[in-house]
Amino acid sequence: MPLASHMTLPTNRKRFTDPAAWSGHGGHVLALRYRHSTPARLQAARDALWTFPGLEGCWRRNDREPTAASRTASTYGLDPAKPLYGLAHLPGTDGVACASVAWMDDHGLDDDCPLCRELARQAGAPDGWLELSLPFGGLGLAYPIGAYPCTDGSSLAWRDEVDAWLRALGEHVHRAAPFDMALVGWPDGALGPLPATAEEVWEERSLGYLFPDPRGLAWFPPTMGAPIPDLVAVN
Repeated sequence: MPLASHMTLPTNRKRFTDPAAWSGHGGHVLALRYRHSTPARLQAARDALWTFPGLEGCWRRNDREPTAASRTASTYGLDPAKPLYGLAHLPGTDGVACASVAWMDDHGLDDDCPLCRELARQAGAPDGWLELSLPFGGLGLAYPIGAYPCTDGSSLAWRDEVDAWLRALGEHVHRAAPFDMALVGWPDGALGPLPATAEEVWEERSLGYLFPDPRGLAWFPPTMGAPIPDLVAVN
């Protein structure tokens, strides 16, 4: 699938090779769930993701600076399980390093536990996931995120902007490759099992969720502050 044609390169600022760009304990993500999925379905979703006008890319390597010459012209035929890298043009930034990756969740079909394998078989076809991640280190170069995901008293106004951008990305992908659920935020901040339906969304939550409804996508924004209540190290 041809990618968006806009290019903002070159720039004097290091995008991929800044030591902070890919650092941090995880990142702020958009993760799309495709129930009973197939690799082809995930590939279609990944291809749609990289046509979003707010994404610049993609590149297959992140250990060198991105250039117009090294940019991948099309994602067609590329393995969605292998990371692709790009620049997310978030509000007020000249591009934040980001990465996409997809995987299949077979519910534990290859688990050593016989009971687990049997439950996995009963669960049916595997679920597919497609994720676009904004590493906290790179986000910190563009926004005053403080110690997030730890609570340190910093304003979370940046999170509202980033969530809105990721929500728009999710809506863009959904139009071409409808998903069953999307989460927005730090995945490890979930307070319990991920909801299967909109009715199961927790009232207190540090993640945002998108669920299909007759009008398009229903948005459930986070209702809590930083997921980790005290300023402690994330292990």
